Amino acid sequence: MAFYKIKFSVDGIVFNEYEGYMKGIKGAKTSASGAVQSNENITIEIFDVAGRLLVKKEKGKWIDE
Repeated sequence: MAFYKIKFSVDGIVFNEYEGYMKGIKGAKTSASGAVQSNENITIEIFDVAGRLLVKKEKGKWIDE
């Protein structure tokens, strides 16, 4: 288990964020994707405990940093 912070935004404006322990980056991606379902207008960013951006989902596709 690792600690992650997930931010949801539209056009650069963060409208929701949450943090907690999840089962690896795959678990964090699954949790975040499930939260927004299939809305491609929402950008998802996943950060580690130190605040480093790990992955980002834009326009429905994950971009590994």
